[in-house]
Amino acid sequence: MNHKSFTPILSKEIGRRKMKRITVLFLTMGIGAIILLTSGIAFAHGNIDQSNPGGIGGSQILAHMPVGQEFTPSQDILVAVDVKLGLATDEGSDTITVNIRKGTITSPILATASQVVAPCPDTPPFSCGLVHFDFPAPLLVNPGDTYVLELQATKQTHAWTRDDGGYPAGVAILQGVVEPAFDFSFQTYAEPTFPRTSVLDDFNRPDGGLGPNWLGAREGYKIANQQVKIDDGGLAFWKPDTFGADQEAFVTLAKVDREGRQHGLLLKAQGPKRQHGVILVFYRAREHKPGRVGIQTFVPGQGWKTLATFEATLHDGDQLGGRALVNGTVQVYVNGELIGEANAGSFFAGKGGRIGLWFKEAEDARLDDFGGGTIMP
Repeated sequence: MNHKSFTPILSKEIGRRKMKRITVLFLTMGIGAIILLTSGIAFAHGNIDQSNPGGIGGSQILAHMPVGQEFTPSQDILVAVDVKLGLATDEGSDTITVNIRKGTITSPILATASQVVAPCPDTPPFSCGLVHFDFPAPLLVNPGDTYVLELQATKQTHAWTRDDGGYPAGVAILQGVVEPAFDFSFQTYAEPTFPRTSVLDDFNRPDGGLGPNWLGAREGYKIANQQVKIDDGGLAFWKPDTFGADQEAFVTLAKVDREGRQHGLLLKAQGPKRQHGVILVFYRAREHKPGRVGIQTFVPGQGWKTLATFEATLHDGDQLGGRALVNGTVQVYVNGELIGEANAGSFFAGKGGRIGLWFKEAEDARLDDFGGGTIMP
């Protein structure tokens, strides 16, 4: 394949996006190709996973189809992409389509998004910048596997900017041929890892008891100033729903009891008492200075078992979270960050159950925004 060389003729700063400066150099255009030199990072549309936002080369999309860029996700939910486009020919707008495929550019399409992209400016630096595509639904991907971001066009109007050698986890594909020396300019966006479910109870109601949506030791908790004050604590379960074999729970620790024995979340509870079986994700400040999070299980006939503890100090306003998966894996999260995990064993594998709270000897603690539910694939 013939890829021409180019000579730069103009440099221009084109402004700021999200306080990040982007500098673009326009280079002379050959047949079916344009080169842009860029530095900086553009739009923010969520959690950036894979990124190669610069640009030292580009190719007209229509002339080089099938054209794409390999990438290797590190997170498992893909929600959007950016591609950096430039002017190829001054012939107006075009419908640009993004496809996601796994493995090769000829594999089945997993997700697609299209939009009409306005013509890029016909004055230097001839750049449309980063164009954002949201997918209609989140796409579950396997971190570490190779995927292909493909572009399709119907006119010769737009070029896909290149940043050759800028992305180590994939290469460009031009006219269906893998080109190890080339990389296109792009970014992928991942859904936040944790939580993936919504708040179930924000406690924004008059002072008093937890109310009818709670089971168990609900008398051990009181609403005060739209937060929950801990009295005697105890095992309290969310009443309206039981959840599936992949589930999570989380709560905001509006105030941490520095001498509290336990700030805890319940997962996969098999009944209204712990003796039926339950998973506990906890934070303890009293027994473990400066503090630890951990995982315990109660299995009928076996009693309590501590599976793992991890050093961590939680502060007022932090979110404690837990996730229990169909294969028995239990994960602990703080502020959306995975702290550690362990396997709860065969008793909990494949089972669903209720989620809830268990605070113990933590009268100075305050909690807010309890949530969770079934994690959908």
